[in-house]
Amino acid sequence: MNVKSIFSIGIFILLLNFYSFSQTNAGSDQEICTDHTVLAADPPPSGYSGEWTIISGTCTISEPTLYNTTITSVLEGFNELKWTITNGTNTYDDAVIITNNYPTQAYTAADEEICQNDYILNANLYGTGESGLWSMVSGSGAIANATTNATSVPVWHPE
Repeated sequence: MNVKSIFSIGIFILLLNFYSFSQTNAGSDQEICTDHTVLAADPPPSGYSGEWTIISGTCTISEPTLYNTTITSVLEGFNELKWTITNGTNTYDDAVIITNNYPTQAYTAADEEICQNDYILNANLYGTGESGLWSMVSGSGAIANATTNATSVPVWHPE
C-alpha cells in the first residue's frame, strides 16, 4: 500500500478595515435672539476626545468636552467656536458661528428730583445696527436730541 501524506496548508487573510475620516463637523451656524443655545457637533469617534474653544466673541461653555454642550452668556453679535477632536496623533477641527441678534436692553439713570433748569438724560449705548429713541412719558418739555444716549431736556419749575 502506497500512502501519501497530504498536508493541507491553510492561508488566512486578515483584512483590516480602518475607520478613516478627514474632518469633523461643528454643526450648523446659528442665529439666536437669546443669550444661550445648544451646540450640535458630531460626537468624536471611538478613541478620540473632543473639546470646544472660543475663537472670537464671548460666551461660557458649560462642558467644553461635550459635543452637544450648552453655551450661555452669549454676547450680541458674532461668536465663533471651534470643535477639535484628537486621538493624540491626529487632530481635526471645524468652526461654527453663533450670531446673537438679541437687541440691547435699554437702561437709564434712576429717577431724580432736580432743582436746575436743564437736565442731562443718560442711557447705555445701543449695539451695532440698533438705534435708540427718547420719548416724553408725562409732563412737557423738548428733548434736545431724542436719538442719542445722552441728551439734555429743559426742566420746567412752577413759580
